[in-house]
Amino acid sequence: MLGHADGVASLGNIGFSGTRAYSDAVKAATLGATPKSLAIPHSLFSGGLLPELNVRTSWIDNISSAPPRASDFYSILTADLKVQRDLFKLGGPSYLRIEESFKKQTFGYKASLIGTVFEIDRLSQHLGSIKDSLRAAYGLTPDHFESAMQKMVNPWLDTASPLISAAAFGKLLGIGNLVSHFPTFNARSAKALRSDLGDFRDQITFPYGFGADADVRKSFYAERGLNQSLVDFPEPAFEETLAIAELSTNIPALISENGPPVSYSGTSREESELRRNNTVHDWLQRFEIQLRNFINNQMIANFGKDWPKHRLNNGIYEKWVDKQGKDTSGLQLPLIHYADFTDYMDVICKRDNWNKTFRLIFARVEFVRESFQRLYGPRVAVMHARPLIEEDVLFVYTEIKRITRLISF
Repeated sequence: MLGHADGVASLGNIGFSGTRAYSDAVKAATLGATPKSLAIPHSLFSGGLLPELNVRTSWIDNISSAPPRASDFYSILTADLKVQRDLFKLGGPSYLRIEESFKKQTFGYKASLIGTVFEIDRLSQHLGSIKDSLRAAYGLTPDHFESAMQKMVNPWLDTASPLISAAAFGKLLGIGNLVSHFPTFNARSAKALRSDLGDFRDQITFPYGFGADADVRKSFYAERGLNQSLVDFPEPAFEETLAIAELSTNIPALISENGPPVSYSGTSREESELRRNNTVHDWLQRFEIQLRNFINNQMIANFGKDWPKHRLNNGIYEKWVDKQGKDTSGLQLPLIHYADFTDYMDVICKRDNWNKTFRLIFARVEFVRESFQRLYGPRVAVMHARPLIEEDVLFVYTEIKRITRLISF
């Protein structure tokens, strides 16, 4: 959470700016002048809201520049229900949790309340275009977007760039909506995902330390074009958004059939990282089991039980046989259960396998390649017990949902 020095007031589900610029703007506004540096809609003046605030906010100049206690602001605000009602008319659902937040949080500057009025209105003017773009790219309806905003409990809006933050929130919702309810292995959906998750279509040589070093992965993802605003949320808000977007919830049937993951207890950062790694590891492990079964069944149906002898790239069959020979578990597993993660893409995309078996399912080789290459980083990291970053988590939830919807028939 940002502190006083950051000039941020986090109002329930949205944090709004309380910078000195807003303080100056508020002072000018309450004195009847409109500062050129802040675009205040004329409707604010004609509707009577600012005159009302002018009368009811004379206390602003009497508050010292030192950060007041949250309880002070809360008492002042709730003492005048007319101000509350006017703010609600302007902010709508965005204002629903202000009262609760005033009880909990401390604000950094004295003009935060009035700055909130201006910020809500400025944001609301642009939400229409954001909603239109989300509907076009991801099939996300305005009602879905607004409902999700109302559900948020943790502060999530970056007051330094609220429009970018609101668009990123909407895009996470859109990604979840797309992979949960629409076909995603087609040109239109793949393009939409690529615009925000980055371009992973070409065969990639991953940099040294890619799996072990989170900073290397983060830089690499940015270079591929991942929209950084998607992961630029406080951790609680990011996780809550993924859940509301149905990315981390509504687990695909192929995964949920195997039962819930092992859970950890505790509240420390290490415990938090363990929970995240454990959940992602669980998704990946169960996904791979189902993927192996899917590939094996498809290949047997088209090429017979001995397909690994004839349908693998050079050296892969021998590698699988060697690993099987070293297995002391006593289990009689199909040979594909000794495949490495990168082998799955090779089997699917090998030309003769693709043409006869997988083309009708995945449509294009590039769709398969970009999906599996997005999964590669988090898969290597989690299998070596390295901490995951938000980008890793987003890739895992998105791509596993995409693929399991195709292989669950």
